[in-house]
Amino acid sequence: NETIDDLSPEFLMPYWCRGAALVCAYGQAVIDVLIPTYSGDLDAPFELDKLRVVAVQVKIKDDAAGTPRISGLTCPPLREEGKADRKLEHL
Repeated sequence: NETIDDLSPEFLMPYWCRGAALVCAYGQAVIDVLIPTYSGDLDAPFELDKLRVVAVQVKIKDDAAGTPRISGLTCPPLREEGKADRKLEHL
């Protein structure tokens, strides 16, 4: 089990290339699955800085989560050497 505090495009690239998602550790507080995505043109040369991630929470509950908890959901920032962190907007 590896702890990942922030994500980099270099970290995400092998998963995106394989079409693989990352399943987080059991009992993770907010995020259960990370799915790498690419926002660039697939017919153009690959641009590493266009990698993104979709964070998914899977919970089986009797009641829906309240608004305060939902409004705070985010995922780790994307880090790229020499550039400012890209913190994704609330989910």
